[in-house]
Amino acid sequence: MEIKLIRFFFQESDVPKGTILFMTITSGISYAILLFVINKVAGTDIIDVEIQFFSMYLILCVIFIVCKRYLLDQSTTVAEGVIRRVRVRLVGKLRHTELQFLEKTGHGEIYARITQDTDILSQSTPILISFFDASVSFVAIFLYIAWLSQIGFLLILVFLSAGSIIFVFNYMEAKEEIKKSRLKEAHFFDALDNVLAGFKELKVNYRKNSDVFADIETISRETERLKVSAGFKFNKTIVFYYLCYFILIGCVLFILPTLSDTRNDIIVKLIATLLYIYGSMDALLRGIPACTQSNVAVANLEKLEAKLDAFGVYAPMTSLHIPTDFKKIVLESVCFRYLDKNGETSFAVGPIDLSIRKGEILFIVGGNGSGKSTLLKLLLGLYYPEKGGRIILDEQVVKPSLFQSYRELFSIILTDFYLFKKLYGLESVDEKEVESLLCDMELQRKTRYIDGKFTDTDLSTGQRKRLAYIASVLEDKPIYVFDEWAADQDPTFRKHFYEVLLKDLKRMGKTIIAVTHDDKYFDKADQVIKMQEGKFVTDI
Repeated sequence: MEIKLIRFFFQESDVPKGTILFMTITSGISYAILLFVINKVAGTDIIDVEIQFFSMYLILCVIFIVCKRYLLDQSTTVAEGVIRRVRVRLVGKLRHTELQFLEKTGHGEIYARITQDTDILSQSTPILISFFDASVSFVAIFLYIAWLSQIGFLLILVFLSAGSIIFVFNYMEAKEEIKKSRLKEAHFFDALDNVLAGFKELKVNYRKNSDVFADIETISRETERLKVSAGFKFNKTIVFYYLCYFILIGCVLFILPTLSDTRNDIIVKLIATLLYIYGSMDALLRGIPACTQSNVAVANLEKLEAKLDAFGVYAPMTSLHIPTDFKKIVLESVCFRYLDKNGETSFAVGPIDLSIRKGEILFIVGGNGSGKSTLLKLLLGLYYPEKGGRIILDEQVVKPSLFQSYRELFSIILTDFYLFKKLYGLESVDEKEVESLLCDMELQRKTRYIDGKFTDTDLSTGQRKRLAYIASVLEDKPIYVFDEWAADQDPTFRKHFYEVLLKDLKRMGKTIIAVTHDDKYFDKADQVIKMQEGKFVTDI
């Protein structure tokens, strides 16, 4: 059985392998030698010998405790350090991956891998340390048994071999069910996200609420079934080991004397040895499920990272060029297709030909499902155009290696925007300017900007969009993208958006791209394009 956690730790850390191996062997052997000392002293009446062995006993106890403490402390340090590095590396790759990876993978699987699987590694590490320690003791003690009685050793070996065969059989079955349960838990996170993200929708639709909850219950029951089934298989193995253990003691006590002329004192020592080995056996048995769970956790983390790498993670740029201005952006024969599970096109956008000049106000209109959001993602560089299409910035084709620089042109507020409490990405913030903007957006009584963050973002959707607008303005980017920004504003602020805010941005030389349904204000745009079934149409 491969223990992936060991390989994983050695790959992810500069842990002193030689020292840990030495301490593990020393700890295991010292525990085994203690048995020899105990049996030796128990069988003698000589006081001087007892004093000598008492000194050995104390020394061995100290060695065992020191080694054990070192191993546990080192394993805790290494485990938490590795978990931190892996989590940070995965999040680092996530932030440099593409939007499509998150859309295809799902938040549930990512949460499960980075939280639950890393927690399993943390919990499994001390158990596995005891497992390896016990393994060394087990081997040393069985060498001692062979020295005491060859027949007794063979008898014990038969029982161990039988138990190992049954263990391997149950281990393989349990491993597969543990894998399935981990996947189901990722589905549970997705279902939980439905409850949290769609809470308002569920509150006003009881049947939808019940269906979502029924789905969660189904997933939870299936996860429970898989875990219980895997647990039963492990339990069956453990119970069988205990059964073998007691039968073995009975055989040594009642049958071994009939098979050979083994002296009574040897029988007593063998029985004492088997009783002494109980602690090591218990550590081994508890380590078996930990090995399986940690193997699955390591495999899941490696699989997630492999998927990230295969999807295409661009290395962070050490000297990123951030453009401060532009003259013209051209979309030339840009297309994008959504594919179903069979690789068939479920929806397509394009070919799109579009020119946007500095200082323009562009409105994008169209019904739901017309492709407006996909067009925005293509324009923002969040989706890459398919072969044959290209984005041209000031007569230079934007290649994949240049997309991050290209994206720096934009400040965005999309329909599914996220509002950060802190103004990340800004080197310095003028608090007076922020307070002035809060007054302009009529938010001065709703939130304040104190100690580098907004005191409250738990606002209405319209107010949160206004707060997002403040953050967007402070970014001072050349192009501003608003996806249905005015949809959640009252009539007064909606008018203010079209007649004042957009006008002010244009006066500052900014380019505005807005998705809107407000035909009343179409005259405020320099260019209005309408989308239908993924293409531009002429009638507006």
